[in-house]
Amino acid sequence: MFAFQFKLLSGNDKTYTRTADSGNHMTSYACEKCSCIIWVRSESKPALRMIRTGTIDDDELLNRMVPSKELFCSHRPESFAEYPGIEHADKM
Repeated sequence: MFAFQFKLLSGNDKTYTRTADSGNHMTSYACEKCSCIIWVRSESKPALRMIRTGTIDDDELLNRMVPSKELFCSHRPESFAEYPGIEHADKM
């Protein structure tokens, strides 16, 4: 797992909560203007934030980040190779 300080730089977020395959509630935090999801939090791991990499504007940080788990592997497009050396799951 990769730890760093996360801070929303501008605007406000709005939340959407749904029940995941596991039965846990997943809350998505999205931009209030465009509804783009910024990060997701699970009730089963409240200290963990799953941040969408497209929302991070720090290239140095992105180059240091390495995935620890791949989700929804059964839906992976054939053109995307499996990421080696990490956990793979079909559900969240």
